[in-house]
Amino acid sequence: MISTHEHHTMAIDVNSNLWTWGNNTFGQLGDGTTNSKLLPQEVLQDKLFKTIDAGSYHSLAIDKEDNLWAWGGNYPGRLGDGTTDDKPYAVQVNAGTKFTAIAGGENHTMALDTSGKIWLCGSNMYGQLGDGTNANSDTLIQIMQDINFKSIAVGDNLSWL
Repeated sequence: MISTHEHHTMAIDVNSNLWTWGNNTFGQLGDGTTNSKLLPQEVLQDKLFKTIDAGSYHSLAIDKEDNLWAWGGNYPGRLGDGTTDDKPYAVQVNAGTKFTAIAGGENHTMALDTSGKIWLCGSNMYGQLGDGTNANSDTLIQIMQDINFKSIAVGDNLSWL
Protein backbone atom coordinates (compact mmCIF):
# COMPACT_ATOMS: atom_id res chain seq x y z
CA MET A 1 0.00 0.00 0.00
CA ILE A 2 1.23 3.48 -0.91
CA SER A 3 -0.19 6.91 -0.09
CA THR A 4 1.08 10.31 -1.16
CA HIS A 5 -0.18 13.89 -0.87
CA GLU A 6 1.54 17.19 -1.55
CA HIS A 7 5.23 16.49 -0.86
CA HIS A 8 5.59 13.27 1.16
CA THR A 9 4.99 9.57 0.61
CA MET A 10 4.12 6.66 2.90
CA ALA A 11 4.23 2.94 2.15
CA ILE A 12 3.52 -0.33 3.94
CA ASP A 13 5.76 -3.23 2.87
CA VAL A 14 4.76 -6.90 2.59
CA ASN A 15 5.73 -7.43 6.24
CA SER A 16 3.42 -4.59 7.42
CA ASN A 17 6.31 -2.20 8.20
CA LEU A 18 5.82 1.53 7.60
CA TRP A 19 8.14 3.61 5.41
CA THR A 20 8.10 7.39 4.80
CA TRP A 21 10.08 9.86 2.69
CA GLY A 22 9.94 13.37 1.21
CA ASN A 23 9.23 16.76 2.75
CA ASN A 24 9.18 16.76 6.54
CA THR A 25 8.64 20.45 7.36
CA PHE A 26 5.88 19.65 9.88
CA GLY A 27 7.16 16.26 11.03
CA GLN A 28 4.88 14.36 8.65
CA LEU A 29 7.47 11.61 8.19
CA GLY A 30 7.10 10.56 11.84
CA ASP A 31 10.79 10.09 12.58
CA GLY A 32 10.91 12.63 15.44
CA THR A 33 12.57 15.32 13.28
CA THR A 34 11.62 17.93 10.72
CA ASN A 35 14.44 16.93 8.36
CA SER A 36 13.30 15.95 4.87
CA LYS A 37 14.41 12.53 3.57
CA LEU A 38 15.35 11.69 -0.02
CA LEU A 39 15.16 7.92 0.58
CA PRO A 40 12.51 5.80 2.27
CA GLN A 41 13.08 5.22 5.98
CA GLU A 42 11.30 2.80 8.27
CA VAL A 43 9.39 4.51 11.09
CA LEU A 44 7.41 3.27 14.08
CA GLN A 45 9.40 0.05 14.03
CA ASP A 46 7.65 -1.35 17.11
CA LYS A 47 4.30 -1.56 15.27
CA LEU A 48 2.82 -3.33 12.26
CA PHE A 49 0.33 -1.50 10.04
CA LYS A 50 -2.62 -2.35 7.84
CA THR A 51 -3.58 1.00 6.30
CA ILE A 52 -2.18 4.52 5.85
CA ASP A 53 -3.14 7.87 4.40
CA ALA A 54 -1.05 10.94 3.73
CA GLY A 55 -2.78 14.28 4.26
CA SER A 56 -1.35 17.52 2.91
CA TYR A 57 0.77 18.19 6.00
CA HIS A 58 0.08 15.18 8.23
CA SER A 59 0.13 11.40 8.17
CA LEU A 60 -2.33 8.81 9.43
CA ALA A 61 -2.00 5.08 10.05
CA ILE A 62 -4.01 2.24 11.50
CA ASP A 63 -2.00 -0.54 13.10
CA LYS A 64 -2.78 -4.27 13.06
CA GLU A 65 -4.71 -3.86 16.35
CA ASP A 66 -7.01 -1.23 14.71
CA ASN A 67 -5.49 1.68 16.66
CA LEU A 68 -5.34 5.09 14.96
CA TRP A 69 -2.03 6.98 14.88
CA ALA A 70 -1.41 10.53 13.60
CA TRP A 71 1.59 12.84 13.25
CA GLY A 72 2.84 15.93 11.42
CA GLY A 73 1.24 19.35 10.98
CA ASN A 74 -1.53 19.82 13.51
CA TYR A 75 -3.10 23.18 12.69
CA PRO A 76 -6.06 23.55 13.26
CA GLY A 77 -6.26 20.26 15.15
CA ARG A 78 -6.12 17.89 12.17
CA LEU A 79 -4.38 15.18 14.27
CA GLY A 80 -7.30 14.96 16.70
CA ASP A 81 -5.09 14.69 19.79
CA GLY A 82 -6.65 17.65 21.63
CA THR A 83 -3.90 20.12 20.67
CA THR A 84 -2.83 22.19 17.69
CA ASP A 85 0.90 21.54 18.20
CA ASP A 86 2.77 19.85 15.34
CA LYS A 87 3.95 16.34 16.21
CA PRO A 88 7.06 14.91 14.49
CA TYR A 89 6.25 11.55 16.13
CA ALA A 90 3.13 9.38 16.18
CA VAL A 91 0.41 9.96 18.75
CA GLN A 92 -2.44 7.53 19.33
CA VAL A 93 -5.81 9.15 18.70
CA ASN A 94 -9.07 8.15 20.42
CA ALA A 95 -7.49 5.28 22.35
CA GLY A 96 -10.08 2.63 23.01
CA THR A 97 -11.88 3.13 19.69
CA LYS A 98 -10.96 0.67 16.93
CA PHE A 99 -10.71 1.98 13.37
CA THR A 100 -10.87 0.46 9.91
CA ALA A 101 -10.34 3.40 7.48
CA ILE A 102 -8.77 6.86 7.48
CA ALA A 103 -8.60 9.82 5.11
CA GLY A 104 -6.50 12.97 5.44
CA GLY A 105 -7.38 16.20 3.66
CA GLU A 106 -5.55 19.50 3.60
CA ASN A 107 -6.63 20.60 7.06
CA HIS A 108 -8.91 17.87 8.38
CA THR A 109 -9.05 14.15 9.07
CA MET A 110 -11.83 11.59 8.73
CA ALA A 111 -11.84 8.12 10.29
CA LEU A 112 -14.24 5.19 10.13
CA ASP A 113 -14.44 2.96 13.20
CA THR A 114 -15.00 -0.80 13.10
CA SER A 115 -18.71 -0.37 13.90
CA GLY A 116 -19.23 1.91 10.87
CA LYS A 117 -19.27 5.25 12.70
CA ILE A 118 -17.70 8.40 11.22
CA TRP A 119 -15.22 10.58 13.17
CA LEU A 120 -13.69 13.91 12.04
CA CYS A 121 -11.35 16.61 13.31
CA GLY A 122 -9.48 19.70 12.14
CA SER A 123 -10.68 22.60 10.03
CA ASN A 124 -14.40 23.15 9.62
CA MET A 125 -14.23 26.43 7.67
CA TYR A 126 -16.48 25.05 4.93
CA GLY A 127 -18.48 22.65 7.12
CA GLN A 128 -16.33 19.67 6.14
CA LEU A 129 -16.65 18.13 9.62
CA GLY A 130 -20.35 17.63 9.00
CA ASP A 131 -21.52 18.70 12.46
CA GLY A 132 -23.67 21.63 11.31
CA THR A 133 -21.18 24.28 12.44
CA ASN A 134 -18.08 26.04 11.15
CA ALA A 135 -16.16 25.47 14.42
CA ASN A 136 -12.81 23.68 14.16
CA SER A 137 -12.22 20.65 16.39
CA ASP A 138 -8.87 19.46 17.76
CA THR A 139 -10.44 16.17 18.89
CA LEU A 140 -12.27 13.58 16.83
CA ILE A 141 -16.02 14.18 16.86
CA GLN A 142 -18.55 11.58 15.83
CA ILE A 143 -21.28 12.58 13.39
CA MET A 144 -24.46 10.89 12.13
CA GLN A 145 -24.43 8.47 15.04
CA ASP A 146 -27.57 6.63 13.95
CA ILE A 147 -26.15 5.60 10.55
CA ASN A 148 -23.39 3.07 9.78
CA PHE A 149 -21.02 3.61 6.85
CA LYS A 150 -18.65 1.35 4.96
CA SER A 151 -16.36 3.83 3.18
CA ILE A 152 -15.05 7.38 3.48
CA ALA A 153 -13.03 9.87 1.42
CA VAL A 154 -11.89 13.47 1.72
CA GLY A 155 -10.72 16.24 -0.57
CA ASP A 156 -8.70 19.21 0.53
CA ASN A 157 -11.69 20.99 2.07
CA LEU A 158 -14.57 18.53 1.78
CA SER A 159 -15.66 15.09 2.95
CA TRP A 160 -17.57 12.23 1.28
CA LEU A 161 -19.55 9.50 3.00
